[in-house]
Amino acid sequence: MPTEELAKKTVIILPVYNKCGNVEKIIRKIFNEIFKNTGISVIVVDSNSDDGSREEVLGLQNEYPNLKILFQKEKQGLASAYTDGFLYALKENYEIFVQMDTDFQHPPEVLPEMIKKTENYDLIIGSRYVKNGSWFRGKFFKHFISIAGNIYAAQFWVAKFTT
Repeated sequence: MPTEELAKKTVIILPVYNKCGNVEKIIRKIFNEIFKNTGISVIVVDSNSDDGSREEVLGLQNEYPNLKILFQKEKQGLASAYTDGFLYALKENYEIFVQMDTDFQHPPEVLPEMIKKTENYDLIIGSRYVKNGSWFRGKFFKHFISIAGNIYAAQFWVAKFTT
């Protein structure tokens, strides 16, 4: 578990678009189980969800004072949501940034160990492509798209940066 001092410097950024149900589950898991009483913060960036996700997060703010929500006027994509979250976190002087999905494809249980490693490393990356990494739980199509995307990136993009 990271120290309280380290946790107070940390923010977890969760982009959300129509994740009603999941967003509450992951927020509760973060605050009640994984980082209970540590001072860690969570920023939810809602991309104009129409399924009740926004209201779900707003309803949790009284329970979790370190839960913030940013609203985007329209769905602008994952990169835009992360950018808005990072810019807000920078203005609030956070030092450790965690980005993750709300669908539990990124297991929140590994976060304490990863955050603790920031005491010795400047960048920590979790990946399903490393030893002990895991794949999408039974979602073959997402698995296929992930592999295809990585092959594409390796063939067409990496070469431009290494030549």
